Amino acid sequence: MRASTPTYLYHGSAVVTTSLNADFAPVCAYESKAVASEKGFIEALNRKYPQKGFDISADEIIIVLDIKSPPITMAALRNVIYYVYTIRYKYDDKWQQIPSDDADAPKLWGTPKTIHSIMRAELMKASDYLKGKKYTISHPRYPTIRHGYADANISTTG
Repeated sequence: MRASTPTYLYHGSAVVTTSLNADFAPVCAYESKAVASEKGFIEALNRKYPQKGFDISADEIIIVLDIKSPPITMAALRNVIYYVYTIRYKYDDKWQQIPSDDADAPKLWGTPKTIHSIMRAELMKASDYLKGKKYTISHPRYPTIRHGYADANISTTG
């Protein structure tokens, strides 16, 4: 008996496209739209502002920009856009669930095939993603951006 398969999968990306190309790496998608949105946000931010690392929990985001990254402002951060794709699960696409040691981890699926079964490409704004979250963005050479903390909007030298 085959394991349960989802009806839809979600993929977050910095680029708009009509198909998800698996030329260089497998296409990965999540059962959770929220997780796909998170991944799309991080990818889009990384394209404009290269990162050294990041950590995301339920209500807090910590992003450490690379020394080569340009400085970022609150306005620029809020204007980052990305896309979340809704994909119809098709057996012919050869999706395989990627196992995780963490039982609470969102279910991730991968396929070596290029995906054309995109149902919807939704334009997302970082300002919506960041709403209600605490976040810190630090840079080795520029002021740190903090939002949503008791000392919100205080900039410190990185």
